[in-house]
Amino acid sequence: MSKKLKILYYSPHPHLNYASSSGYGTHMREMVKAFRKLGHEVSLLIMGGTEWIEGKTNPGQSSIKTTIRNVMPSKIWETLKDYDLLRFDKKAQIMVEDRIKEFEPDFIFERANYIQLSGLNAAKKYGIPHFYEFNSPFIDQRKDLQGDAFTIGKAEKIEKQQLAETDCSFVVSSTLKNFFVKEYGIAEGKMKVLPNAIDPDKIKRTDALAQRNLREKLNLSEKDTVVGFVGSIFPWHGVDILINAFKRLAGDKENLKLLVVGSGDILSKLKEQANQDGFSEKIIFTGRVQHEEVFPLIELMDITVLPKSHWYGSPVKLFEYGALEKPIIATNNGPVNDIMVNGKDGLLIDENADALQSALKEMIGNLEHGKVMAKSFHQKILSNHTWQKNAERVIEISEKLIFLQKNSKNKILN
Repeated sequence: MSKKLKILYYSPHPHLNYASSSGYGTHMREMVKAFRKLGHEVSLLIMGGTEWIEGKTNPGQSSIKTTIRNVMPSKIWETLKDYDLLRFDKKAQIMVEDRIKEFEPDFIFERANYIQLSGLNAAKKYGIPHFYEFNSPFIDQRKDLQGDAFTIGKAEKIEKQQLAETDCSFVVSSTLKNFFVKEYGIAEGKMKVLPNAIDPDKIKRTDALAQRNLREKLNLSEKDTVVGFVGSIFPWHGVDILINAFKRLAGDKENLKLLVVGSGDILSKLKEQANQDGFSEKIIFTGRVQHEEVFPLIELMDITVLPKSHWYGSPVKLFEYGALEKPIIATNNGPVNDIMVNGKDGLLIDENADALQSALKEMIGNLEHGKVMAKSFHQKILSNHTWQKNAERVIEISEKLIFLQKNSKNKILN
């Protein structure tokens, strides 16, 4: 590192809170902490706020708005939301420009978001290097989660502009990079694959007494083989597939248990699924837990599972499983292939109950081989996939860019 850099870390979305326990909150905090740990000065500009208010996940959603939403056609409602976001982004750009004048950053590192250009526009106006961090294809994600809008065409133009005009985009998977290349014709050199990561310092192993107490609390014996899942309980995470595969195996195995850690939209449906056929004592749901409570629960697991995942995302749970050296069965898709090798780091399978049942049977039958693969992946995580390593890659690219831009300006002056 040649010098201490001044970094403006910017998140433009009004509802993404820096203190959130969700994955995006963890991602923001860890990158900022890693930049600072490397000795750089970071100024935060988080439009969704930096202090979490419990139970207030959608600020400004009044009862009047809720009533209007219930009677208005979805496409119109979503269009109005987009226009609100565009208006907000114009105000946000003023704040970015004010911070640039006050802080004088060497570059802006922005968590990219749907239909927002404030950070990029401000960086261009003041001639400051700008980097995006892309965690999803925003338009596809928006359609899947919220539905269509009349502003989608405009959003597509903005997404292309984001990718084309920033100095570099860091994308969380090779499949997301390939999607942007094909969809918008973006040069591959303008995007770097930077998967999610882990902070090894946060992995605090619990002592034998604490583990024993936790087992008793969850009604797990020392003889139990525990299959586990950690994460938000949404349809696209495939916990229903895991339950189906587990039930097929566990019927005649007294000491086989399934531990599901987390909460979400379909938790009640999964509990109903688990209770069928008398499996309520074999399938244990913890519900929502604080992030610091997750690692002791993973320690109880003999086999960890990622049954399903988006084609574009980089699942944080894989890094958590790996950091605790747990045998892994994961979906065989692009983002997982970016960090794991089938048969070396874990078992990678198709997203269906038959494949998962077969993999569970194989792993249970040869757990020692599972532990060998777990050790391989653990070493890979600590060597290549820490937040500090990610920050170092960003800094390396930023320093090269700053050097090139300064030399270019000097040539023009001379």
